[in-house]
Amino acid sequence: MMNRRRIVTVVALMAVLALALTPAAMAKSGAEKMASQLEKGSLDINTASLEELQMLPGVGEKTAESIQTYIKENGKIASAEDLMNISGIGEKKLMKIKPFLKF
Repeated sequence: MMNRRRIVTVVALMAVLALALTPAAMAKSGAEKMASQLEKGSLDINTASLEELQMLPGVGEKTAESIQTYIKENGKIASAEDLMNISGIGEKKLMKIKPFLKF
């Protein structure tokens, strides 16, 4: 009886680990690693690629595209406060990404 309970427990733990190692979970951890490598004050928002913009905390593909569109239509972003004019960036997100940006 005790061995059967241990086997069930081990199988359940293996299933949980298998789910945790799915490509989506691994991709997220990869994005987190990239964000941790981003140094404060190191990303020029006006010249950053889509991939670089997505390294910022809370910035996905859609927001990164909105940033680049804003720059194309309005010219260079001069200050962090200009980012508030971009769809998808509010006060909370601005506070998360501001330390990583340079202008």
